[in-house]
Amino acid sequence: MYYESNNQQDSAIWACKEGKRRGGFSEYTLCNARTILDLCPKDAILFTSGDFISLPIWYVQLVEKKRTDVAAILRPLLETVWYPQMLEEKNMISFGIPKIERDTLNYLIDHEYSPTLSLNMGDGDPFIWEREGHSKDYLYRGDRLFLKILEQNKFHRDVFFTTGFDPEDMLGLNYHLDNHVHIVKLNRRIFESVSDREYDELLSKSIDCVESANPNSPDEGKDISRIRFSIYERIIACLEKDNAEEGRRLFRIIEEKLIGNSDPRKLEYERKTYEYIRKILFNEAEL
Repeated sequence: MYYESNNQQDSAIWACKEGKRRGGFSEYTLCNARTILDLCPKDAILFTSGDFISLPIWYVQLVEKKRTDVAAILRPLLETVWYPQMLEEKNMISFGIPKIERDTLNYLIDHEYSPTLSLNMGDGDPFIWEREGHSKDYLYRGDRLFLKILEQNKFHRDVFFTTGFDPEDMLGLNYHLDNHVHIVKLNRRIFESVSDREYDELLSKSIDCVESANPNSPDEGKDISRIRFSIYERIIACLEKDNAEEGRRLFRIIEEKLIGNSDPRKLEYERKTYEYIRKILFNEAEL
């Protein structure tokens, strides 16, 4: 990060390769990073959260030169001064404000706590959403810069988030997110969903890396669990549309392709969900 922010790209590449040599990047995490980038359309903006997903994406873009058109933004680093500056200097995104304002932007306390947030889209139709599930009555510097990116982008470029995001960092956008398995897409409209055929294509890409996962790695096991939870979410949506057969088909994919390296019955936080979904699908419990 230091080398990259100081335009010492050769040194940044050396550091990434040295990290891989020392075991910091596994075949699974790099395969996973390539998949996440390939799920994004051209010139997309991808907000990432956490080192496990973010750093392999940086490696793939920096060392392998793959999908460098995608602006991968590590959301927590928006709190710093140097990282937003680097994003604009490399023309990855624009905040639409002068440098001095960007660098001195501070947290904002909302004394009246508005239940909604609104962004100017430049077409007379603002993007407004309810902050349901977002409990903060203030906005951090990173929150405000995040909103500046969305407002400046005006939905011209597709915007995605990696899974496992802290809901607080999404500022209540939950109902505007569409499930793309390994990532979620931000939509202007609520509950805009991909078709079954599109979801199958996304799912096929997302599970290609699973065989290379290390069964003894807790982090890789949790990542596979996130894929399963994405499918559980899709199954629930199928049941709400009275399409139990499609739900059962997706559940069989979990059992056939997503259990070998990480058994959901061994993960306490997932075991109950797995068993409950199975009972619903096979008429042993009510939704």
